[in-house]
Amino acid sequence: DVFEFCKNQCNVRYLSVLIYLTLRYFDISYKTTHTFLKDIGGLTGEVAHKWSNIFMNEKFDEIVGDARGGKRGDSFYDVYPELEQDARIFAVLECQKKAPSFKVYDLAQFIDKRFYEINNVIKTESNLVRSVQSCRLDLRCWGARFEAITNRPFFEGHERPDALAYRKQFIHYFLNNKDNYYQISSDENPCWITPKTPVPTILIYHDESTFRSGDVRAKRWIIDSSAPFFSKGHGRSVMISDFLVQHPSGPLFQLNEKEWMNAVKKYPDLLDNTDLRYEKYSTTVITHLGENP
Repeated sequence: DVFEFCKNQCNVRYLSVLIYLTLRYFDISYKTTHTFLKDIGGLTGEVAHKWSNIFMNEKFDEIVGDARGGKRGDSFYDVYPELEQDARIFAVLECQKKAPSFKVYDLAQFIDKRFYEINNVIKTESNLVRSVQSCRLDLRCWGARFEAITNRPFFEGHERPDALAYRKQFIHYFLNNKDNYYQISSDENPCWITPKTPVPTILIYHDESTFRSGDVRAKRWIIDSSAPFFSKGHGRSVMISDFLVQHPSGPLFQLNEKEWMNAVKKYPDLLDNTDLRYEKYSTTVITHLGENP
C-alpha cells in the first residue's frame, strides 16, 4: 500500500531503483529482489538493474531525462467523482455485513462494472479499470482497516475475576472427590475401576461441537468503529451433541458386527492406527435438525 501511494506521487522508476539498490546492498539475492519488486508493482529486476547501473556508472541526466512516471494529470476519481461516491457507499455497506466475506477484489469488480455502466460501453477485455492494489489504497484512504476478528460478544466475560474464582472452586471440588467417581486405568489394557465409597458418583459430560459455525476468516475490513456483531455461521451448520457417561454401562450407541463392517467399507480410515483408543464398535450419532428423516 505504501508503494502504491508513493507511485501515485512520483516516478515508479525512482522507487524501484531505490528499493533495488537497498536490497542488493544488504546482500538480498537478485531473484528475491526481482520477486519482491514484481509483487509490489515495481519494475522487474532486470529493468531495475539496468537503471541502477545507469544511475551509478553513467550519466545522471539519462535516468531523469524523459520525466516519465509520477502524477501528471487528473486522477481516476477526479474524472469520475460519482464513481468514487458509489464505491465508498458500496464499501461501507459491505463492511457492515455480519459475514466477513468482503474482499478488495469485490470492490475492484464493483468499480469495473460501474465504470462501463457510466460510460455506456461494453467491456471487451478482462483487465480491471482500477487495480486491486489501487482499490486497497482507496479503502485505506476512506478510513477502512483490515483487522483481526477478536473480542466477539459471545467470548466476552470469560476471564472476569468472579468467573476465574468459580472455576478454581469447581476444579478444587472435582479433584478432592475423585475417589467417588468411576475411573479407567491408564495401563496398556484399560479397565474400569469401581469406586469403593457407599454412594458412588457417575460423571456425565456434555460434548458439543458445531462445525462451520465459526468465522470463516481471521481478519475483515472495518470502516470507522461501527463493526457489526459477527455472524457465528456461514450457511447451514452441523451440530454434534453427545453425552459421555463415565460408567461401564456406556456407550449408548453401538454397532453390531455387520454394521461395523459396512462402516469400515465406507470409511476405511477408521482402521488407521492413531493415538486415540475407542470402545469396540462404539459410534456417535449426528442429526440434521429440521431435515426429513
